[in-house]
Order: sequence, then structure tokens, then C-alpha cells
Amino acid sequence: GTETQAKIIRLAKDEDLALLKINKCKSPFLVLDQSIQPYQGMNIFAIGSPLGLKDYVTAGIVTNVSNGDISTDAQILPGNSGGPLITKKGEVIGVNTLKVSVDNPNSEGFGVAIPVKVILQNFGSYIQEKT
Repeated sequence: GTETQAKIIRLAKDEDLALLKINKCKSPFLVLDQSIQPYQGMNIFAIGSPLGLKDYVTAGIVTNVSNGDISTDAQILPGNSGGPLITKKGEVIGVNTLKVSVDNPNSEGFGVAIPVKVILQNFGSYIQEKT
């Protein structure tokens, strides 16, 4: 519930992503792992704050990898955008961006995530790698 100021460091308009910096704040983080290649059938978890709720995790598999996107059957609800798509070991393989469905955002469909490779192409020079 702590509020703080953030500074926009860089925008990636094509991917609808922003890199923000928060000063004087230490928080846990997940490592972006470019070496892990998502594949169809891979078990994954989507983390987010859907519908105004905090820290929800859904499980699923990668259903498709194409055109620079990762598709998954893990439940992605409004508010999950910007949350990480991770492996069972906690390695980030993408950032959840949207849900594609026929009727409305709350109906069944599939989630789409931006792969780590694309994130690092946009923000890599600003992110200090931790190993």
C-alpha cells in the first residue's frame, strides 16, 4: 500500500511497455532469462493483479510461439497486463500483455505475452543484469 513516485526511463510504443525507475526503494525482483526458449506445451505461470486484486497466479501451458509472441491458456484477466509469465523455477520468459477472446475479456480465450528477448531489445541497455 506504499505510494511513491516513478520516473519513465523509456517507452516501447510498439509493445505498449514502459520502463520505470523508482528511487530509494528496495524490492524483490525476478531475473529475465533470455536463454530459456518457450515451447508449445511448456508449463508456465502468469502473475498479475486482475480485477483490482493483488498477487494472483494462474497456471497453464504455452499454446503457441509465433511472430514474436507467446500464447498461453493460463487465465489472463483484465489487470494482469504487465505481470510476468514465468517457468516453474521462477524464471521470467515474458510479460503478459492481453487476452484474446471472442465475446469479452472475462470469457474464455488465450493470453499473449511479449518474450524476454523483445523486452531486452527495447530495455536491455537500461537493465542491470543480476546473476
